[in-house]
Amino acid sequence: MLAFLKLLVCLLIAAVFSLPPPKPTVTLQPPWPQIYSGETVTVRCDIEGGEGAQWTYKWRPAKVNTPPTSREYRISSAAESDSGGYSCQGRRNSSWTEWSDITTLKVTGKLR
Repeated sequence: MLAFLKLLVCLLIAAVFSLPPPKPTVTLQPPWPQIYSGETVTVRCDIEGGEGAQWTYKWRPAKVNTPPTSREYRISSAAESDSGGYSCQGRRNSSWTEWSDITTLKVTGKLR
């Protein structure tokens, strides 16, 4: 019986550590999907439960993948060319998360 319990505990531990990481979420700061040209926006990849872990991030569109690939991408002076869909993927150790859903940013002409 004791051997069976030890085996069960080992299997449970292995199952927990082999779970895929949670799906990330892309957020915008400030949190609105439309901004004006020249404004600043930060695109962030959030992974629930991933706090404190060493993550490497991959972004779509690829222009965001400037080294080092970090959790945040800051657009200092937004242009209409920054409009579009943003998604991210995180890697911890050798496990990649799935891609986040796409968050769309729209940059329009300057406020008059």
